[in-house]
Amino acid sequence: MQSKTASGAISTFAKSFKDGNIDGMLVGGSNAMKMFSKSFLGIAGIATTGVTVSAWLQDTISKSVNLAEEAEGVRLAFERLNQPDLLNNLRKETHNTVTDVELMKQAVKFNDFNLDINKMGTFLAFAQQKAKDTGQSIDYMVDSIVTGLGRKSLPILDNLGLSSAEIKKEMEKTGDMTTAVAEIIKKRMAEAGDYVETAADRAAKKETELNNAMEELGRTFQPLTETAGEMFHKIQLGAINALNAMRPLIDMLTEAGRVRQ
Repeated sequence: MQSKTASGAISTFAKSFKDGNIDGMLVGGSNAMKMFSKSFLGIAGIATTGVTVSAWLQDTISKSVNLAEEAEGVRLAFERLNQPDLLNNLRKETHNTVTDVELMKQAVKFNDFNLDINKMGTFLAFAQQKAKDTGQSIDYMVDSIVTGLGRKSLPILDNLGLSSAEIKKEMEKTGDMTTAVAEIIKKRMAEAGDYVETAADRAAKKETELNNAMEELGRTFQPLTETAGEMFHKIQLGAINALNAMRPLIDMLTEAGRVRQ
């Protein structure tokens, strides 16, 4: 069954590459290019995009590998948390509007602040709701709730509409800021009612899906590009060492030239 989205086509290509499925790679790459071409044609109203499949693939793979390299440290740190179900839970709580890399980054930060990682989903669900209500970036709101709780910063938590007075009042009951904020959030989420998906949510989901697929593709090709880079490095080093080895011969020829003069 062919994928109906560009990100799905990229995922198909990546999986086929892992499995050594040449046909799948061709289908995935071809489908992705058709979708991108169709989008460009619809917007520009021209007969051709001027972009070849090979050029598109080269650019996509290059960007994907860069994305994977930037995310590698975050993934390793997240894996050390040893929370196999956490990422899926955070995806659900944020309704797939935040990239995996951003979720893992915030989870690592949450843990570094010695906050209860099992409660993180509730806080992120609230951040997602506030992003929708205010039009602010979801990543900005997620970072604000995590950093605000971690630093116990009332001004940062105010980014989410959590007033200092309200938090202080609740803290008189709970004796702890994180618990106080959790209680306030519980009330706010109950007042907000059931989740309603907006056009902005749908756009964020598509962007997140594409970003995740790109990062997955990058992880697929990263070992290959590292191997190619290592080979090129050895070729360069070998050529330089060979030239350096010719130094005695060059010196001898230079000296012979001087004697003849």
